[in-house]
Amino acid sequence: MLPPIIDCLPFHLKPLQTKDKDAFVETLLDPLTVQFMSDGIEDKKAERVLFKKIFTIYQKEEPTRCLWIWGIYRDNEYCGQVELKLTENCKEDELEVVSATHPKKRALKTVLRHLLSKQTE
Repeated sequence: MLPPIIDCLPFHLKPLQTKDKDAFVETLLDPLTVQFMSDGIEDKKAERVLFKKIFTIYQKEEPTRCLWIWGIYRDNEYCGQVELKLTENCKEDELEVVSATHPKKRALKTVLRHLLSKQTE
C-alpha cells in the first residue's frame, strides 16, 4: 500500500523512487546512521535487498500491520526517509517513527523537526 503524499514545504514525503536506491543505501550505511539505528546489516548488498522489499510492501493491497515508508524530498531530490510503523515497542495506540537523513543533506538538520511541526499545526 502506497503511503499518502504529504506536502510540508519545502519538503515532500512521498513513496521512494527506484532511482534513489544508491542514496538510500548510502544513508543506511552512513556511520552516524548505523550508530543510532543499525539493524546489524551494514552490508551494501543486503541494504539493496531491503530497498527492493519496500516496493513489495507498496504493492500489497492490505498490509498485515501498519507500515508506511516515505522518501523525504526537497526539490524532487532525495534527502532521507521516514517510516511510521507498528512494532513490538508500541503501546496499543502508538506507532513508531524512524527517520534517517542522507549524509550530504545533514545541513538540513531540521528535516524531521520541520515535518513533525507541520503535522501538528
